[in-house]
Amino acid sequence: MSQHNNKPVLTYFSSRGKSEIIRLLLAEAGVDYEEVNVGVWHPTDKSEQFQQLVQNGSLAFDALPSYKDDQIFLVQSVTKEVSNSSIEETMDKIAREKLPKFISYFERALKGKTFLVGEKISYADIGLFYVIDNLLELNAEYTNKFILEKNENLKAFHGRIKSREGIHKHVTNPNRFPKQNLPGYETVLSKIVQQ
Repeated sequence: MSQHNNKPVLTYFSSRGKSEIIRLLLAEAGVDYEEVNVGVWHPTDKSEQFQQLVQNGSLAFDALPSYKDDQIFLVQSVTKEVSNSSIEETMDKIAREKLPKFISYFERALKGKTFLVGEKISYADIGLFYVIDNLLELNAEYTNKFILEKNENLKAFHGRIKSREGIHKHVTNPNRFPKQNLPGYETVLSKIVQQ
């Protein structure tokens, strides 16, 4: 994880995952950075590149993503396991109960405002944009019908953030990693739309 040409270095697996919000933040800020991908993530079979970083002590807490520039080194890892037998049930509960509840909080928070906090874009805005954008990619019909059509502030917010120069450039980049495959979630969203 060396810095080349004084560019910050973002290290993660070859996917969007936990580093996509960081990519969006860097895109919004117009930061030119180097990305180091350490293979494909698997819960029980870590890539050789990842294992090498762990063995040589390059990762605090043996975790990714990591971000390093000339002043700071940050590492993040949050693990939440859901047993395979309950994935669809868990996703159904999230899609039917939790997501609409939290979306309504954000809809109210955006009333009469351009951003969630203050007068300029923040981490909170990027995070909310990422959630909505992921939902659109997982199932646009569900997201439009149950989230955006019912929440005009959120719909306008998503459009504003997506049209920002750095964000737009990042999300339309043909080299962007493909959407996350969340087991059971796409199936659950399709079932909800059809009911």
